[in-house]
Amino acid sequence: MHRLPADLLTANAQHRRFTEACWGLPNMFLDGPNTDQSATTDPAGLDDGLKLAGMHTTAIFRNLSKGVIKFLWSAHNNWAVSMPNLTRFLGKTPQHTTAGGATSTTQGVIDGFIVVNEVYPTLSTQYADVVLPAAMWIEREGQFGNAERRTSVFEKALNPPGEAMWDAWIMLKVAQKVLEGEKIGDKDAMSVLFGADSQNCNIWDTAKGDFVTDDQRAISRTVWEEYIGFTNYDFMPEAAKAIDSDAENKFGTTAEDGTYTKAPMKMEAKRLAPYDAYLDRHGITWPVRGTGTTWSSYKGTKWRFSNGSVDGMDSDGVKQYSPAERHGDDVVFYKTPALKPKVVFRPYEPPAEEPDSEYPYFFCTGRLLEHWHTGSMTRRVPELNNALPEALLDVNPADLSALGLKDGDMAKVTSRHGSFTIKVSTAGRTTPPKGVVFAPFFDDNANGALINLAVHDYFDPLSKEPDYKKTCVKIEKA
Repeated sequence: MHRLPADLLTANAQHRRFTEACWGLPNMFLDGPNTDQSATTDPAGLDDGLKLAGMHTTAIFRNLSKGVIKFLWSAHNNWAVSMPNLTRFLGKTPQHTTAGGATSTTQGVIDGFIVVNEVYPTLSTQYADVVLPAAMWIEREGQFGNAERRTSVFEKALNPPGEAMWDAWIMLKVAQKVLEGEKIGDKDAMSVLFGADSQNCNIWDTAKGDFVTDDQRAISRTVWEEYIGFTNYDFMPEAAKAIDSDAENKFGTTAEDGTYTKAPMKMEAKRLAPYDAYLDRHGITWPVRGTGTTWSSYKGTKWRFSNGSVDGMDSDGVKQYSPAERHGDDVVFYKTPALKPKVVFRPYEPPAEEPDSEYPYFFCTGRLLEHWHTGSMTRRVPELNNALPEALLDVNPADLSALGLKDGDMAKVTSRHGSFTIKVSTAGRTTPPKGVVFAPFFDDNANGALINLAVHDYFDPLSKEPDYKKTCVKIEKA
């Protein structure tokens, strides 16, 4: 937990003040209780609240295995198959010393209270204490964005079966229980956040404990138009505009000679369109350019920071955020003070472990076409499951011969972290070089090819992404 809407950061005071203004919250509300009495003298952010980042995913599951985290609520994520080092938290954790100095042996998810929102039974739901049946994406309306900056709306096509509900309804139903009796100022917290006392997100009737309307499009539109208030001046609250421009000179820097340099956030550089614009078109790439609330006037930007007359260029952004002498340039990186791109060079970091005489092979895992992730949906499609009914260990033929194995043999793969059994193959779905073996991670057979039982959970210190590609293993006939 380190992000706020529109790519803002919880650690940045200006971002917190801006978010409070967009959400209609009291000033400094997101900083949390002033437990160390330093609300005005604590730029490092040592108070409670959102000033400090929460745990990343790998840390969450490590702490779950130790009993530090006792409650986990996940939605549509089959972590019992996809997380690395499953042995750490799916089974009994080795004896360890807790932060308080006591000796403890926990059983990971068995000792925690686990809630899972899901549309199909998965290995993760088998570990859950409570399963909340949720609607699939075609059974509800919603929005999503992707890595090319394209934002889209998916429209509801079917009603969900049985008692399955919209995720938004599930979360708000629980939120009302959690916030019962809580106040923001002198008003009911749930009402301030989502009800009649909300600045611009009145979607929840706190009296009846349900949405204000059964029209999911109306609910989605209201939530969306609160969200685009972060980046679109036609929807942005006036208090947020002042923080965005640093109108009161609170967030910039002052030189020794007293010269003040403002710290504009330039939030309109990520401008989004009104909801109905996305219903009319299959996705629009931000920053969108247009004015007012008439959706037909909005167009997407295909090539950010580019300047020119070709439709889809970012000429509006270049003219809005760069000095006049740069308005004729082909490319202007206007988001940075120096108008230059940021390129981060990092030194080479060797793998966390290297093959040795005991564990002589690199094991790499990843996806294959038929089962992109954990197979929770694709394995229910007969054509896909028949094409790839089980995970196989792809081995270089020279390594297979040296191991005394042949195609179709069952092998036990063991790392420093765990082990699994799997059928070996040289069929050629992948062609690993000598010394490297590969298997996909979709197979959820806990007594077989649940390969993440053996994959280590070492992670990159910047992105926190686990290194699924280089676990050292030994291989023997099962």
